[in-house]
Amino acid sequence: MTPGQLQVLDCVRDMLTYDVSPSVREIAKACDITVSQAHGRIAALVDCGALERGAGKQRNLKLVDLPDLRAIPTDAIRAELARRGVVLDALSTRTRRAVGHEVTCAADTCGAVVQFGHLFCREHWFKLDEGLRRGILRAFADKDVSTYQRLVAQARDEIDGCAA
Repeated sequence: MTPGQLQVLDCVRDMLTYDVSPSVREIAKACDITVSQAHGRIAALVDCGALERGAGKQRNLKLVDLPDLRAIPTDAIRAELARRGVVLDALSTRTRRAVGHEVTCAADTCGAVVQFGHLFCREHWFKLDEGLRRGILRAFADKDVSTYQRLVAQARDEIDGCAA
């Protein structure tokens, strides 16, 4: 795998954390390459088996051989991480729970099912400061992953503070 292909694979992996497969143009923009180069690198990754294309023509990239960690008990994951010497900041319930094809609110204490593309349920979203809501939307639209993750963590902390 070439460094360019690895860059595209990392980009796809990062974008899939938002539960939406990226378009070729989004990949090209994020990797600072042309659309033609993005097509070539994606085709090479599909050929080598690192990516696969799903049904449809657009936004259909999937990572290959990605284990579904939801089926593995948390204690087993913690034990394996400890065996490897990996220390996490915190193992918490800060991951969104997926039930079948449904996704729940990102608030730790909420199990409400949200619409595809929504981060929080309506109740929790409107408990957030308007500036924070706008910042989250702007970071998502700009594909600024680090700012987006920081603002979502801040939003969760704010919601947890309201619940306490």
